[in-house]
Amino acid sequence: MLISALPARIDAVAECGIPDVLVHGDFHPGNVAGRPGGYTILDWGDSFLGHPLIDELAFVERLSPSMQPVARDWFVTAWQHAEPTSDPARAARLLEPVVALLAAVMYANFCTSIEPDERIYHAADVLRMLRQATRSNTRL
Repeated sequence: MLISALPARIDAVAECGIPDVLVHGDFHPGNVAGRPGGYTILDWGDSFLGHPLIDELAFVERLSPSMQPVARDWFVTAWQHAEPTSDPARAARLLEPVVALLAAVMYANFCTSIEPDERIYHAADVLRMLRQATRSNTRL
């Protein structure tokens, strides 16, 4: 059901009114350096043109549970300000299983190209992300 519904899900995300932008592709707190008023985002090797909330979901996932709502609210508020008629909260919900599927593919590709001794650190990530995709499969 998740895979067959992807085209309709992508259409629903587009209806949320947020334009494609440069997406970091590996956005997490470890790839941000600096201090308030002077942050630098590092490691743009996985960047692509796509939906900006892909980065939001990846960033928020790695935060403590108490900080996740704060970060989500910041992203939603920023996109509502930039695109007043948009619905970034709905877009983020719709993208949750898509981002998990993307992560599963990225981990699978990563595991096929690294040395066997390093695979043990990420081998379970593919299945973990596939399970997350099915758990976060919200209704359209």
